[in-house]
Amino acid sequence: MRCCEKTKEFNKMTRERPQDESLWLAFAEFQDKVASMQPHKGARLQTLEKKISILEKAAELNPESEDLLLSLMNAYRSRDSTDILIRRWEKILMSNSGSYKLWREFLWVVQGEFSRFKVSDMRKMYANAIQALTGACIKQHRQ
Repeated sequence: MRCCEKTKEFNKMTRERPQDESLWLAFAEFQDKVASMQPHKGARLQTLEKKISILEKAAELNPESEDLLLSLMNAYRSRDSTDILIRRWEKILMSNSGSYKLWREFLWVVQGEFSRFKVSDMRKMYANAIQALTGACIKQHRQ
C-alpha cells in the first residue's frame, strides 16, 4: 500500500474509532517510517510536524492516555528547545499529576539535560513528583 493510501486509511480509521489509542500510535509510528524515507531534512521536519499534529489530536480525544501523551512529548522533544519542552511537560503534569509514568519520564528528560542540570532544581522536581503522587494515592485510597 502506498504512502498516500495508507494515510487515507489511517485518517478514516481514526475518525471511526477516535478512542482507539493503539490506532493513533500506529498512525504516529507510520509517520516515522515516512520520515525515514525522506532524503531531505525539510521533508523530514514536515513529517515530524504531521506526527505532532496527529498526536495532539489523539491526546485531545484521549486526555487520560499516558501512552499517547508520552509519544507526543517524545515527538516534541525532537523539535522543541529544552525550555519549551519543560514548559510543555509542566502543563501535562498539572492535568495528570497522579501519573507515575509521566513523572518518571519527565524526571528522566530533565536529568538528561546536563546544560540545565542543578541538584537543587532536581530536588524540587522530585519533591513535586512525590507530593503529587502521594496526593493521588491518598485520593484513590479514599474512594
